[in-house]
Amino acid sequence: MKKTFQATLVSIVTFFILQAGAAWGATLTVNDSSAGVTCNQSLSLSEASRFAGDGSSLRNLTDGEKNQISGVTWLAFPPDPNCSGAIWRAAVGGGVGRFVADFIFFSNAVNQINDYVLLDRDDWISGMKPNSTKVILDGTGVGNIDGITFLSFNDNLSVTTNAKVSNLVIRNFQRNGISAGYARGSVFEGLEIYNNGMSGISFPGNSEANPRTIRIGGTQANQRNYIYTNGLDGIRIIASPIGDRVALQGIDILNNFIGTSNGTSDDGNQGNGIYLENAFGVIVGDPTGATRNVISGNNNDGIKIVGQQSYSNEVIGNFIGTDSSGGTAVGNSASGIALLSGAGSEVNFVSKTPNLIGKPGLGNVISANSFGIFIADNNTSNNWVQANKIGTNLGGNSDIGNGADGVILGGGTFDNKIGGSGANEGNQISFNRAGINAEGGIRNRFQRNQLFGNDNLGIDLGTAGVTQNDTGDPDTGANNLQNFPVITYVYATSSTVRIQGTLNSIASKPFTVELFGNTSVDTTGYGEGRNYLGATTVNTNATGNGTFDVTFNVPIATVGQYVSATATDETNNTSEFSPARNICADTVLSPFGLLAEPSSFTGTFTVTRSTGCSSATPSSNVPWITVNSFLAGTVNYTIAPNAGPQRNGSIIVQYNNGSFLTFVSFNVTQVVGVARAPFDFDGDGKTDVSIFRPSNGQWWYLRSSDGQNRAFQFGDSTDKLTPADYTGDGKTDIGYWKPSTGEWYVLRSENFTYYAFPFGNSSDVPVPGDYDGDNITDAAVFRPSTATWYISRSTGGSTAQAFGASTDIPVRGDYDGDGKSDIAIFRPSNGQWWILQSSNGLSTAATFGTATDKLVPGDYTGDGKTDIAFWRPSTGEWYVLRSEDQSYYAVPFGLSSDLPVTGDYDGDGKWDPAVFRPSTNTWYLQRTTAGIMVQGFGAAGDKPVPAAYLP
Repeated sequence: MKKTFQATLVSIVTFFILQAGAAWGATLTVNDSSAGVTCNQSLSLSEASRFAGDGSSLRNLTDGEKNQISGVTWLAFPPDPNCSGAIWRAAVGGGVGRFVADFIFFSNAVNQINDYVLLDRDDWISGMKPNSTKVILDGTGVGNIDGITFLSFNDNLSVTTNAKVSNLVIRNFQRNGISAGYARGSVFEGLEIYNNGMSGISFPGNSEANPRTIRIGGTQANQRNYIYTNGLDGIRIIASPIGDRVALQGIDILNNFIGTSNGTSDDGNQGNGIYLENAFGVIVGDPTGATRNVISGNNNDGIKIVGQQSYSNEVIGNFIGTDSSGGTAVGNSASGIALLSGAGSEVNFVSKTPNLIGKPGLGNVISANSFGIFIADNNTSNNWVQANKIGTNLGGNSDIGNGADGVILGGGTFDNKIGGSGANEGNQISFNRAGINAEGGIRNRFQRNQLFGNDNLGIDLGTAGVTQNDTGDPDTGANNLQNFPVITYVYATSSTVRIQGTLNSIASKPFTVELFGNTSVDTTGYGEGRNYLGATTVNTNATGNGTFDVTFNVPIATVGQYVSATATDETNNTSEFSPARNICADTVLSPFGLLAEPSSFTGTFTVTRSTGCSSATPSSNVPWITVNSFLAGTVNYTIAPNAGPQRNGSIIVQYNNGSFLTFVSFNVTQVVGVARAPFDFDGDGKTDVSIFRPSNGQWWYLRSSDGQNRAFQFGDSTDKLTPADYTGDGKTDIGYWKPSTGEWYVLRSENFTYYAFPFGNSSDVPVPGDYDGDNITDAAVFRPSTATWYISRSTGGSTAQAFGASTDIPVRGDYDGDGKSDIAIFRPSNGQWWILQSSNGLSTAATFGTATDKLVPGDYTGDGKTDIAFWRPSTGEWYVLRSEDQSYYAVPFGLSSDLPVTGDYDGDGKWDPAVFRPSTNTWYLQRTTAGIMVQGFGAAGDKPVPAAYLP
């Protein structure tokens, strides 16, 4: 095969290798711009092409004409000034004519020729003159004919030809710029072909001979063809569907500008940029990736491939619809690429392979057209679209979308693949109307593509808009309207993502579920699929349901903010995208709840959220659960002891799910506990009948657990009685506060040893209670002079809190049920109760009682909260303000001379009205569960211990 020649200002050097069967030929230099055959001393193009074609000039040549032909030996004919004699076999020892490679060049004197050319099998024609300008072949006034026509080679069709057309400007012919149906082994390069009435270059094959082994363009800049503003197609290749189809055509089209004159302007051909009909083995693009065709601005499709016998074609590495930078719109009016009329349907995957639109490392940019890729008509199948940028620039980061859909598939299409399972086979499809619009067709697989930024859905099956799932997936339509998965959970770290979900479809079948990460979500709430994360297989059960739980090792930047999925059945029907799930939508608690014992408890649980999501905020919805801290995803909390019935509460973990604030709950159920009855010296959950004898400092109590008496000497008549559980063993410790020294004395119930410590002044009022909720009573005093509470906490440290007035009476109790004693006072002047709630720091007030009433707050309703209550000596009535609803009830029990000694005497979690009658040393107990009890216990002058804190 001959190599390319180059022209310079000095000389034209020609290098060639002749194939077997070709002979050395002549070099003919055209120096006459005239059309046709003229008897003069210069050589016209028509004379040169005819003489090169068959060795005949139809007449004798003049000496001047002979001088323009080298490489021949002339026969000895006498000169014929009248140019009348015919010469057949003009040269000896090689000569010119058929089966001889002849070379046609031009002198600097020739600029434009208004004539056509008939080119023989092996002849070369180059329009590059010694001065490096190109000859113009102009069809104006020439007639209804092609600019250059390759002659029929039907006398030896099996011979590969070596014709070459280069460096010409071919314009204004009524038909094609070049018609080369019989081209074999031919090269077309360095041409500018425009304004011709039909196609720029046409290769009309037939059943005898299809065009083969052709190169149009080349890897060098000077080999590029510019083919634009022609009346039909830029390049048109038609192969016979029935003859000469044993081997692939081997046609390469590379590094051309088709539809633009300079790579930036819109100078489209009136039809398609490239038209392939029943073509087989045409490569549009440079397999090395070094160069690319720019196929833009054409008034129909950029590339159109039609016919059932179209297979084994490749469209790779081109800019289709953009300028030569791949970043500016110069769109084709219809589609970037159209595959129609059964293209690919004869593929057998052996000798007939699928049509490839792009492949890894050699994808096309297909942007700014009407449709990106248009696949339609019955039986159009086995076309693979891979590794392309559709709707964006070469970098994939700019919006030059196709005006309609990125890829559209019509009814009757099947077995086409958009993307693939191999590395880098997916397409980026962005900034179009819909990413992939399957109006019809079945078994069209969409795999590993990047779909984002499209105006409508990423994948749309059938009618425009989301096609909702149907149970069992019995419906039909585009891709059988395959159901999409539903993602139920996402957890993303900096380097992994875990995704859970479900799929309902045809029963007992395998499905491939692909997962994708996205930075944004479609306005419908359904995803596209920007970044492929991975895939898994889901097998549905007999009811059509399947689940998946997968973890992929991908960085958080790849996951983005949302995750979506598609499902593909075993016959390659791919679904639309699932609803997108925000990676911040899920907050998981571990453990998710607690069944708590009645005792106090401090615990933790973890809050798991995806990386990059805003922090969650835990808070308790009940006062008996306290959130202590939330650090590094761990919530530390404390549950107060339960002295009442079973109760439920939660730690509410509030978080932003990416759209709005929501929450998840850590639910706590605390079982019924042994009521922590006051004045329970034996720890059985019941208040014990007990007295203090001032005359000798003795404490006596009647053990409710076994009816036995116990006595201890501890304190004297001037001390203030302060019995409480100071050691946290569930038993009331004997204790007193000595006003003279401000010292507290505690006799431990565990071993009856004692300890003492100073806290308070002589004018203070002792108000011990569990102020920090640790089930251990804290020493505390109320100082009327400053209305200040001083608390020595068992957990460490002391606090001071101003609350009340100097004339107020302290009435501490757990009014909010959080397991902690609340600072509280009763104001005799107006009968008001003021409570500082430990659970939230808020103050509440209620008016209940008068200055002459005896204050007896306690949990009378068993809800774990102290009820405001008083006993009225004048009537012997008990009044209780229920903590549940602030309603009250009254019950008569006792005489005016009695002392109220309320407590839980039957251990049912409810305090009982009770009185001690000093006149008879008798206890009257109205137990809420066990009934009335009358018990003699004590002697004259004794003080009932349960009345220790009465003012």
